[in-house]
Amino acid sequence: MEISIEEHDKAEKQMNAEGLALLQMLGLDPSTSGDRLRHAVVVHGTKIPPLYGTRKDHKEVQPGMEQAGPKVRPVCGAEDCITKRLSYILCLLGSHLLEGEETHCDSTIGMLEDIESLNRSGKVTSTTVIGSLDVDALYPSLDIKKCARVFRDKLFHSTLSFPGLSWKDIALYLAMHMNRREIKREGIERYIPVKRRKRGRPPTLTASGTSQDKAVKFGPWRFKQVPDEVTIRLLFCIAIECMIKVTMALHDFQFNGTVYRQRSGGSIGLDLTGIISDVHMCF
Repeated sequence: MEISIEEHDKAEKQMNAEGLALLQMLGLDPSTSGDRLRHAVVVHGTKIPPLYGTRKDHKEVQPGMEQAGPKVRPVCGAEDCITKRLSYILCLLGSHLLEGEETHCDSTIGMLEDIESLNRSGKVTSTTVIGSLDVDALYPSLDIKKCARVFRDKLFHSTLSFPGLSWKDIALYLAMHMNRREIKREGIERYIPVKRRKRGRPPTLTASGTSQDKAVKFGPWRFKQVPDEVTIRLLFCIAIECMIKVTMALHDFQFNGTVYRQRSGGSIGLDLTGIISDVHMCF
């Protein structure tokens, strides 16, 4: 989808707010560390990554396509982009979910080493069947909503602990990212704040939602029931689910001088795409 520079700049502000919100949900106050934490998640004027293609020269050329040549694999040079920093933090969470998974393989080299080890083990017989699980165009085929939900569920049931979570920041984040139907479906209505005033423009994450002034941030909202520890963990995992979907929805790139936003599938060139696809495939 073609977008304007103004739309890209707006997405940059949104991603900056998402990163700051994650710090606040984790109970990390950027104002107490000389703003180093804030600078770690905030970007300004980051170059829009270019999209280019590499030939799949290991594959046969289809009949009638001799002049065009083999198919092209799209590659996006997303070494640094508006989603890169939040992606890095989310990848840290995802990498822990993959620890100890026997069916997870990081690379082709790792797969070949395992096969060689099996060959030397003496366990291979005439009845041994070698199988594989391959996906055609895995990243473009990803259903991000499903992947984010699997990530959330596995994070909730994992052994990872999150001491110091700020339940008010988590509840406020969910109030700004979920509609009433979604909140009711999750059964978390009693923990999500509501606006004190129905008139006027609603508070946003890019404005008061990530303010370091708690009166400015929480003032426009009326909080209800205080959740217990298990519920706080659930709310945090739901927030991570929302954060993954936002990150994937704001992947911008440029091609031939025009700026585009990827509309579906996993973001090309972003580390988070690899992590969520691995988690989804394993589980």
